[in-house]
Amino acid sequence: MLKNQRQLEIVEILKAEGFATVTSLSERLFASLPTIRRDLTALETSGYVKRCHGGAMIVDGGSGSPIHFRLEKRIQEKTNMCQVAAELISDGDVLFVDGSSTVFRISDYLSSRKKVTVVTNSHLATERFARAGASIYSTGGKLLYESFVFVGSTAESAVERYSADLLFFSVAAISEDGVLSDWSEEERDLRLKMVKNARCKVFLFDSGKIGKRFAFKLFPISELDYLITDKPLSPSLISQYSLELVKSEPAYLYKCGKRW
Repeated sequence: MLKNQRQLEIVEILKAEGFATVTSLSERLFASLPTIRRDLTALETSGYVKRCHGGAMIVDGGSGSPIHFRLEKRIQEKTNMCQVAAELISDGDVLFVDGSSTVFRISDYLSSRKKVTVVTNSHLATERFARAGASIYSTGGKLLYESFVFVGSTAESAVERYSADLLFFSVAAISEDGVLSDWSEEERDLRLKMVKNARCKVFLFDSGKIGKRFAFKLFPISELDYLITDKPLSPSLISQYSLELVKSEPAYLYKCGKRW
């Protein structure tokens, strides 16, 4: 297991359980005690965990994993979803792209699109979409170090100055009844501004986010136009929101019926 993959697993275990001993982590991750101790030291230095009582605890159980960890999760699923998402883009479109680890790979599929403009609060997305030939506008604002995204009143005011053809975004959770929520209040607030100023809203999410809830609620999926995910959605969710399956390879694309 690569070092950053193992550290990602440590963070996820601590997020779920709050605390774990060095011995427990060693056994579960098939790594030596010295290796786990070095990982915990590195994570503590970065501010993600706190060492204590022969183990470690997450610094803030309500916050998401650091972006460079999330980039290592479900890579193929995210790639497939982004490939499908890119098919919705036309020449000359203006895109809102949020700071999630899911959506920035859309840039890998823009080679055949001309004169695409991207407005984003993501430091990582600016570089990726610029390399793909898009015109880039960054929101600026307060930088959240763990996510490398800009938030706050400056970022929100910037978003309000644009009208986008498409918004591509993701959040941390979607409940069984189809309500979106996130762990970051500031990122939630910015996404609400993006939704308000986008003609077509596209939500990308892997199946691991289904059935979860976080503190900061956004809206039900009836407010969206398309859903893209890695597995078929439940019949109850399809029925409740009149979802139409448009595509099933390499990811599932659903068109949202109106309204809840």
